[in-house]
Amino acid sequence: MNKQYEVFNMIILLVVKNTPLRGFLLSVNDGLLKDNNYHNGL
Repeated sequence: MNKQYEVFNMIILLVVKNTPLRGFLLSVNDGLLKDNNYHNGL
């Protein structure tokens, strides 16, 4: 197994286990999408 993949998998496991962090990341991502849509005039 590739080392980079192992690290990526560890990060995913941490994010999945840490639900408040996942919620925070989702809200940040949602905010960024809305901001992009606003700038694009959608």
